[in-house]
Amino acid sequence: MCLYRALAWGVIMIWLTGLMLIVGCNKVRYNEAFYPEGTIHSVVVDMDVGNVELVQGDKLRVERIIRGPEGSLDLSHSTSDGVLSLNAHCVSFLPCAVDTQITVLQDVSVSISLNKGDVWATGINDLAVELATGDIDAQIDGPLRVQLGRGDIQAHVGHSNSVSIAVGKGDIDVVAPEGAWKIDATASSVRVDDSLNVSSASPANLMDLMAPSGSIQVRSSDEMAVAW
Repeated sequence: MCLYRALAWGVIMIWLTGLMLIVGCNKVRYNEAFYPEGTIHSVVVDMDVGNVELVQGDKLRVERIIRGPEGSLDLSHSTSDGVLSLNAHCVSFLPCAVDTQITVLQDVSVSISLNKGDVWATGINDLAVELATGDIDAQIDGPLRVQLGRGDIQAHVGHSNSVSIAVGKGDIDVVAPEGAWKIDATASSVRVDDSLNVSSASPANLMDLMAPSGSIQVRSSDEMAVAW
């Protein structure tokens, strides 16, 4: 009887310890903010878990919120040949996460590689995202390249764009201005507004969309503006 009771208490303690670790992951351990020096033309973000927010501004700034116990995270940043690299990786069985907000200049391109989290981008001119699990909400004025494993994406794109989006499991919603668009869409359900001038002629803005198990919707931003 004593042996069974001891085993039962052992299981309970293991469960409570695991629960405390999971809860602790949501607590903010510390924040950091810095202004990278030198001329930066590209930002590369490589992370395991966390959210990434991109906004446009007149000075490059990085703010990171670190979650998880000490020793659970390998966090670094470096600058080389005009490329700012931001890295955050979990290095043990302990849970960790880093939320990152980056203010970038208009002509700076951004590339994100993320395992789990959400990405928000506003006013970015060149964006590439590789995301395993999460959602993406992007307002982009230039090229947009997205590979999303599981999740949904909503993208507002401007003129003269090259848009390439592939989603393994999820939906694609694109809002685009009227113009000469060449659209290649593959999904279980595809809807393109009639007001968009879809053309196969060259030159045309290219939109390559793929969501094999989801839906694709391409709406006109001009139509939405009139509706409002």
